[in-house]
Amino acid sequence: MINSFRLKIKYYVYNYGFKILRPLYKIFMFIRYYIVCILFISYKKRSKYFPKYFSDNLIIYISPKEIKLMTTINRNLYFRKRFIFSGNWDLEQSSFLTTHKTVKQLFVERLHYTDTEEYIQMKKNIQLHLMPDMDHVCFSDKDIDDYFDNLIKTYNNIKDFGYKSQAELKIKGDDEVTIYIGRNGEFIRVGAGYHRTEIARILDIDTIPVKIAGVHSLWVLNEKNKTDTKRLSKIIKSGLSKLDKSQGN
Repeated sequence: MINSFRLKIKYYVYNYGFKILRPLYKIFMFIRYYIVCILFISYKKRSKYFPKYFSDNLIIYISPKEIKLMTTINRNLYFRKRFIFSGNWDLEQSSFLTTHKTVKQLFVERLHYTDTEEYIQMKKNIQLHLMPDMDHVCFSDKDIDDYFDNLIKTYNNIKDFGYKSQAELKIKGDDEVTIYIGRNGEFIRVGAGYHRTEIARILDIDTIPVKIAGVHSLWVLNEKNKTDTKRLSKIIKSGLSKLDKSQGN
């Protein structure tokens, strides 16, 4: 019981501690960026301070089959402050192995959820008092049952009514499928929506809405060379419009 309580405290502090001062921090980020734009004209300086909150409500539609990779970088620590960043984060990738297996075992192989590999691992984690996965936290057997129950309901809703955005479902919060754009324009998953992406893939859904939460600086530089404007916001939106399937691309 004590270990379970400690794990819950650690999880909530880790995930929600940064959100307390978000409104004030957002204002600070934009003010800092505009000051940088006034003082510096170099692309490198402006891209370094381009605010992450530019991504708020930045939604495009892409094929779920184009989302093949996720970054292994911790999203809460690395992606918290910026929208444009350099480095090799887009090269440190992995596939959605556990999620893919779970969705396949449930909805293709038609296994009962208690027979899936993920269920067995979750049960083991609880028995050994291990820290649960941050994307679907389960501290008890009931939490595990609720997790799989919600997953099955999500599959049935998408199958019966089609894929809906979080806004269409009237769900508040930041829970849209989250995508980052790599240096070569590849879609890299980070954040919520692993299961929804896999469900959309196996149901052969053409496009799903995704939130663009960040881009690689080399991708922006490549798009910059294709346009006459120097405004980063216009360069990014122009590049994303080419990737947006709702634009007829």
